[in-house]
Amino acid sequence: MEQGVIPVNPMRGLLLQRFRPRTCGICHGAFRPSLDKIVVLYCKKYPVGPWKMEVMETDSVPGTKNGSYLYHYRSPCVKVHEHCYECLTPLKSPDKRRKFVGRVVSSLMVGVNDPDARVPSPWGFSPDVLRVVSKKLNLPGLARLPVEILVMIHRHSSDAPLWCLARAVDLMIELSSMPQGIEMDWFRLVDIGSWTRGDEAPRLNQGPKNYTRITLDHHGIRKVEALDDHPEPLSEKRSDTTRFIIAERERIKDLDVDIYFKNGLAWLATETYARFAMWDTPTPPKVLEVLVPPSRCFKLESCAMSRPIKYPSHPKTIDLDSCTGLTFLYSGFSPEAPLAIHAHTRTSPGLLKKPPVDVLAIYVPLPPGERILSMSILCGDYKGTGCFSLMFETKLAGIFHVGLQQRLPSEKHSKSPKALIYDQRTKSHEPRISIYPMGEGTLPHIFYRRSQDWLNRCIGMLWSWAPLENMTRVDVYHSQSGILRGMHIYYENGAQRTVGECCIGFQPYKSWLKPSTLYWSQPGTSSWVHVVFDDVPTGGDSEKEWNRADLVGEVHICSSDYHQYFKVLPAGSWLGNPGQTSSLLYSIHHFLTMGQDWKLINIDKKRQLRHIGQPKLLEILKSTSGEQLVGLLANPSWLRFQIPAEKAIPAKNKNHDSPLVNLPQNVIDLIVALLYECRHDADLICLSVTCSYFFRLIAHLIQAAISEDIGQWAGDRLILISERAVGYPPEIATVLERFQWDSDGSNPLYGMGEQAVAEGHHSTLASLVKEQPFEVWGRALDNVRERLDQKQEVSLPFKRLMKLLMHNPHFPSSHRPAVLRNLTTKQFISDDALARSNFSYSLGEVLLCYITWGEETAQDERVRLPMKGEWAGHRFDITTREKVSGWEDVSQQVIKRMMMATREERKTGRRVDGKIWGI
Repeated sequence: MEQGVIPVNPMRGLLLQRFRPRTCGICHGAFRPSLDKIVVLYCKKYPVGPWKMEVMETDSVPGTKNGSYLYHYRSPCVKVHEHCYECLTPLKSPDKRRKFVGRVVSSLMVGVNDPDARVPSPWGFSPDVLRVVSKKLNLPGLARLPVEILVMIHRHSSDAPLWCLARAVDLMIELSSMPQGIEMDWFRLVDIGSWTRGDEAPRLNQGPKNYTRITLDHHGIRKVEALDDHPEPLSEKRSDTTRFIIAERERIKDLDVDIYFKNGLAWLATETYARFAMWDTPTPPKVLEVLVPPSRCFKLESCAMSRPIKYPSHPKTIDLDSCTGLTFLYSGFSPEAPLAIHAHTRTSPGLLKKPPVDVLAIYVPLPPGERILSMSILCGDYKGTGCFSLMFETKLAGIFHVGLQQRLPSEKHSKSPKALIYDQRTKSHEPRISIYPMGEGTLPHIFYRRSQDWLNRCIGMLWSWAPLENMTRVDVYHSQSGILRGMHIYYENGAQRTVGECCIGFQPYKSWLKPSTLYWSQPGTSSWVHVVFDDVPTGGDSEKEWNRADLVGEVHICSSDYHQYFKVLPAGSWLGNPGQTSSLLYSIHHFLTMGQDWKLINIDKKRQLRHIGQPKLLEILKSTSGEQLVGLLANPSWLRFQIPAEKAIPAKNKNHDSPLVNLPQNVIDLIVALLYECRHDADLICLSVTCSYFFRLIAHLIQAAISEDIGQWAGDRLILISERAVGYPPEIATVLERFQWDSDGSNPLYGMGEQAVAEGHHSTLASLVKEQPFEVWGRALDNVRERLDQKQEVSLPFKRLMKLLMHNPHFPSSHRPAVLRNLTTKQFISDDALARSNFSYSLGEVLLCYITWGEETAQDERVRLPMKGEWAGHRFDITTREKVSGWEDVSQQVIKRMMMATREERKTGRRVDGKIWGI
């Protein structure tokens, strides 16, 4: 490579000492002592001035010193591996390489007050990148691995040299596609109307605009756009791999912000990133500037906020509706505010890595069926600095507390909160927390504890409590030496709560099912507690004095890194009023009398069956929701219809006057493939009736499309699962599914239904509650009929086509009745047997009685079904009896099961005609 230039400049030493990235700006890999050479680049007049370069050994880089951060300098310093530098330099001539690499890498450092901060890159890489990497590393099989496997490997080894090389290659490939030879130009940011990375020049404003939004990703500025008004707060989802700056044009004008463009890339002056909030959502709350003497501060409009912010920051937003839990990470020695907050989701159920030893993890579970009703921020003062804690009220678990025990804090409230907004603690920013939207508070948050002196000794410690009644399970988390860290408690109504520290996925724990007695010990002057349930402690250290308590009242834990307080108190003690029953107890009684909610889930398609009314088991069984399965599971026995290709050629010649027929054959094939693959079934059918050529060409595709449209769920795994179910039938999961489901919590299948599916008249029934749009199947033929009703000349060909495609074989009469087949166990239920019985239900409704999966302790007393149905998660279809030769007929057992389920006779279900059923 070119010789390094030793810069003779007084800024050099200051830059190398104070701004010291610990990882390469291109590949994000660490600098390994004595192994890697480092290319150091800096520009005194950024970004238009010349770039200086020096090649250094890793060991010769100056040591760390406290000082200002990147965006306090107009002269950024870039550090990259020598081999990464050489990866990009072939794109430019030798005289332009330093300037090119310096500008590119500096544009990726978006100025969070951490020298190594950068926008995270997405998981996985494009096939082009993988081909280059596999060739360089002689790994020919790498590019052939499924994308899902590569992403999984990438997540668990993101710092490996393989992925460092992939990041460098990814950047090189994108840069090689940028336009070249364009001179650098600069504009005032306020004048930009729109620009997207790769554009040669921006479009300037054509009219008055009020806001500008800048979109950034792991390769720098991706997009700049002018907006008429501020978007609705949090109306779009957050992103893990994109950041956004949105600011009023007047403020941009006052700060005189410039933006630079060259060869399809854009740069902002590095100090610009310190002047604006940088968000992980394109639609953040509006930032308002307020006067808080003696200085001006910033607050978020329509948000309950712990306190205004002195400087714009880089907040993290958490969508509370999609969370399955929250983990608050606190410093054991300084717990006045969380160090970070991690949101657990179905796709990311655990912490990404184990917290350090001196960090406490406070877990808030949000299981299926749980919902946050209100939240409050309790703001106070601790050791001369601001602090805050949080109060939650949820549908199942009631009221609980997360954070520091405080003296009479002030309160900020949010009713039906949608999002948590958190500013992480840094060297120049105090932590802040906000909740959107702001609302009136209803919780009794000011506690008077005149008789509870022990709580006064806990000021500055993390305080939590939970009721002891109605527990079905408890997980006691402990250290390697058996010292209590925290408890994760499960209740009969499906609620979950924690007390103390529960580091999910990293701490050892022991479980007790349906515990009845609690034992705890805090021997002598020890600061630590030992806890067991049911098992009477024997032997061991004679100095231990074990306390015993029945499971009534509340358990309280106050903890820090150096001490614990453990108390069992009467119910209501959390309010300072022992004997007052916690709202959780009322919630338990209410939800036990109501029964548990149920969903019918298609495991393979990740869909749920649409149900109108209360989602309780008896209501589902007595409604007509199960009848939808008659159509969804249909597997028609039509004769296969396909015309040989050579038979279609005469028809093409016969219809030579058709513009469509005269298109090149490859174009016709592309049109047909697009209609079929994109499920434009009605368009495909209409195309087939335009002329005899298209009828012959695509009739077999239409038959397949109609069969799929009628029986969309045929052969899929189905389960009727309750919100309080635990686990899943072990034999139904594949190896990859078992890996995923085991990390999705205790009830992974209940929340799997991403969207509801309706069939038949259920697609038109009105729901009593607001619901998401649902999919409708079995409507392709109806849609075509509606389109062709006014066109007699094509209506007749359509009817003829349907008659040909849906032609049944000539079965003996004994083989025509429909049957529900269990494809897993080779058993069947005859629709004819049901019709002759006193329980004249449909095959779909009968199936519900065999695929239940729920919690025995929460069984609805009105329904005497087993909560672990023997067919739960099996595969099913509905076809004709001629396809069950040699299978076991279980129709008579089913009739008995229906009697157990509903105790009602003579329900006339949707009957299935052996000739035209499912249409």
